[in-house]
Amino acid sequence: MKLTKSLKEKGERLLRKFPNAIEYLGKGEFSVASETGAGRYRVNDMIDRWTCECRFFREEEEICKHIAAVLVRQEHLIDEVQVAEDTIQSVSCTQDWETYDLAQKAELKLFDPLLRDLVANIADPRQTRATGRPRTEFSTDLFCTIRKVASMYSCRRSYGFLERATENEMINFVPNYSISSRLLVRKDVTPILKDLVSFSSLPLAALEDRATVAIDSSGFRTTAYGFYCQEKHGPTRKNIWLKSSILVGCETHGVFRASVTQNNIADVNLFPELLTDALHAGFDIGTAVADKGYLSRLNFNVGSNLGVDVIIPFKSDSIPMAKGSPGWKKMYYLFTLNRDEFDRRYHVRSNVESVFAAIKTKFGETIKSKNPTAQVNEAYCKIIAYNISVVIHEIFKRGISFPYPPDTDTVTSGAHSPYLVRCIGEDNSGSEL
Repeated sequence: MKLTKSLKEKGERLLRKFPNAIEYLGKGEFSVASETGAGRYRVNDMIDRWTCECRFFREEEEICKHIAAVLVRQEHLIDEVQVAEDTIQSVSCTQDWETYDLAQKAELKLFDPLLRDLVANIADPRQTRATGRPRTEFSTDLFCTIRKVASMYSCRRSYGFLERATENEMINFVPNYSISSRLLVRKDVTPILKDLVSFSSLPLAALEDRATVAIDSSGFRTTAYGFYCQEKHGPTRKNIWLKSSILVGCETHGVFRASVTQNNIADVNLFPELLTDALHAGFDIGTAVADKGYLSRLNFNVGSNLGVDVIIPFKSDSIPMAKGSPGWKKMYYLFTLNRDEFDRRYHVRSNVESVFAAIKTKFGETIKSKNPTAQVNEAYCKIIAYNISVVIHEIFKRGISFPYPPDTDTVTSGAHSPYLVRCIGEDNSGSEL
């Protein structure tokens, strides 16, 4: 609610005169001191309008100085919060180095068996050929493509990984080195890879009961270039970026859901899709945390309808008016009146930044493909490869699908693989996942 200059001055004068002029009573109700000091008035935030017990409001039904004082005080609290944000100390986390060492040393040996189990029995969305040479099994195509992207090698240089996978009976034969390029350009593979992101992290769901998830986006740089204001500035070349929005479990750091889009898609519009799809994939989510880029009443409503608490900080010009969103109003008062509790719950959002750093460090921040469809599919492959590495870490840390921390031979043989015990269903494209 915008205050006129006159009302704002009256509210500030009341606050200067009485240091404890405003007392929050709960449920949107405030007790505000009279300017004469003779008593106090009750001010209520009725979601769509404000009310006050003073005579001026009863007679004129306009914003009075008592309501103005409450609104001015809320503005002051938000300003104080903005200044304090930079002084919040980060919390250091300890690392179980023994478990970390075991997982890192076993990752190269376990990656291929887990990838094989993940893509097993996924049907090709294309129709079966009636004549001609039989196609390569679709699961083999997926295996080779994700393995090639994870290696960060070119098609020809990654051929050695395919030969070794054949020797280890991960695939039936050594396919042509260009198999990954042919798969990445297919648009019908995109929804399958998008669902594989969720299924690759589904073994982590049991470790995060009523999970707290963090949502954010980051860019993957492509090797293509665009031109900006060429007529004015000349042929300045700028990299074209893809935006990757992910929903991350804050306990295990697995990516539960991802959406790869062009760089001009607003973050706020992707929040409902990520949260809804993650719940439908089988993840139990209790709290979703995101930054100010996702702030909207619609997103608070989506969380309320799904039974998820939404934690998003407010901007300096935000107002408590719910406008049909009780979740907005509830979180606004937590943000302004109990900032310590809000910061404690919001701090876990830093986990999603750690996940982006890990993906780009381990599997590269550059998309090598030139084709637009292949660029999107390659980004999904990077995230799938990252999830497999997280599952390997959790196998040793918490024993996923094992009564005790396993040895590498147990997983390599396919016994007790976390991907062999996953739920099998059928997605919209007809692929078994």
